[in-house]
This record gives sequence, C-alpha cells and structure tokens, in this order.
Amino acid sequence: GEYEIDGRRVKLCFVQNGNGDQKELVVQEGGNSDEDTTDTPLTTYLQQAADVADSLQGRSEGSPVVARVPAEKRMTFVAPSKVSDDPSVERVRSMQVACEQARLRQHAAEAYERAEVERAGMPPPPTLASSLSRRNTPTTVGGGSRAPTPPPPPIVTSGSRA
Repeated sequence: GEYEIDGRRVKLCFVQNGNGDQKELVVQEGGNSDEDTTDTPLTTYLQQAADVADSLQGRSEGSPVVARVPAEKRMTFVAPSKVSDDPSVERVRSMQVACEQARLRQHAAEAYERAEVERAGMPPPPTLASSLSRRNTPTTVGGGSRAPTPPPPPIVTSGSRA
C-alpha cells in the first residue's frame, strides 16, 4: 500500500530477499516506474528517517548548536537592502552579511543553550563545554586563527560621556 512517512510518499510491499527463500517488507521510494524506485528494508528506512529527523532537530552528535534551538526561538534577520548595481560587489557584500549573521546566530544559540542548561541545573553537554573552551581562540573557516572581535564601543547617550 501507499503511505506517508515523515512527509514523503512511499509504497510498502513484500519482495524476495537476496537468497530468494523468504519475502521481506521493503519501502519503495522514488520515481513513477518500478525501475526508478529504491527498495529499502522497512526497519532500515525507519532508522534512517529517525536519524535525519534527529539531525535536523539538533539531537544527534555533531549537530550544530543552532540546530538545537527551537525554530521559533532562532535569531532571524531582515533582508539587507541592495547597495550596488554591480553583481560582484553585491555577491561579496552578501557573503559578508551571511557570515556575520551566522556568527551572531552561533553566539545567540550558545547563550540560549547555556541559559537552558543553567535553568535545568545540569552540566553542559560535551559540545557546549568544548565550544566554551574554544571561545578564546576563534578560527576562520579555513582553519587559520584570527584576532578576537574587539568589544563594541561604549554607548553614549545625551547627557553622559563614557
């Protein structure tokens, strides 16, 4: 029969196993013809679907800290306005904005996770503990080190000076 598993239309059917001595329940996912489908044993398919769901929700080892923050609590940004009509200038600027937004999301996610851990009174998970120990030695995407980001300038309001 046809079913929906984790938002995907699949077909379940029995096929002869590799030895030909018994039938096995498999999931067929793929194209419209039998030649385009992939047969995956049901237990394997369900485990793969669960692993993907865990990874997307930040519950698997190696998941980024941002994925562990509920979607409705993740930091979002308003799209920046266009600065130039030159596509190469816009491309570079867009990448710079994307990198800065990723850095801010990472910091916000770490702060969220720290607050949740403190609220629950539990020790930090290993991924958070290791990210906290690395905070004083930031690295670039290529692996080289970079200088720590300087603190923001003091806020000056009318009537006060820093």
